[in-house]
Amino acid sequence: MMKWSGRLIVFTCIALVVAGCGGSGEDTAPIVEQETEPVAQAPVQPDPQPEPAEAPEPEPDPEPTPEAPKGGVALGGLNIAVEPTEPAKVTTLPNSGIIEGVFTIEGNALVKASLLGPAGLTPGFGEDDSLRKLTEEWLSNIANALGDPPVIADEAALAASEDGSAAPQAPAVDENYGQVQAFEGDGATGYFVSAHLREAGVDGRAYIVNGYFNVGGAVVMLGGVHAGESEEAILDLVNKATWSPEDS
Repeated sequence: MMKWSGRLIVFTCIALVVAGCGGSGEDTAPIVEQETEPVAQAPVQPDPQPEPAEAPEPEPDPEPTPEAPKGGVALGGLNIAVEPTEPAKVTTLPNSGIIEGVFTIEGNALVKASLLGPAGLTPGFGEDDSLRKLTEEWLSNIANALGDPPVIADEAALAASEDGSAAPQAPAVDENYGQVQAFEGDGATGYFVSAHLREAGVDGRAYIVNGYFNVGGAVVMLGGVHAGESEEAILDLVNKATWSPEDS
């Protein structure tokens, strides 16, 4: 009986030992928590912003019309010393650089002057032959609008034919009418044409004179329409014109 009880005690002790190995956990190694490093993340890039549009450059102010000297008309560097009866209208033709002025002078003559550019702008431009050709071209373009040459009355020949002392003669005409004529002025040379129109223009202006001139080194077209008494006054404007290259 005692022998069996001893086995029971031994078995009980073994059970207790085994149970103590997995019991309260006081004798087991503590669980160490491992610290984990945070995963590095790439910084978030902001959405690209559109670059601000460049403001357009302001357009340059238009060049002011050159002021005419007192008692004159100014076309760029060309100055015509005349007192117009009405303010001159000055314009610059686009893409050409040609400056034009339209004005009236005494006698109700309507004048147009154009500064075409400096002599030598192209080979031969402004030379004698060039000015003649420009005038001939102008005449060719307007020829159909011109009237017939006026008759020049020869009083002596008319009287002789009437009393029978001389044979009747064909009426004489102005040989220079509608022809290219040379111009030699004070500081200006060129060519011009004098004629009258088949139909009178505004205010009875039936006569026309126009030419191309070298005025102090600038090529100028100048002419006008008038009522018959202003041809010399119009051509005299060429003599009253001066050109300053630094002002053009």
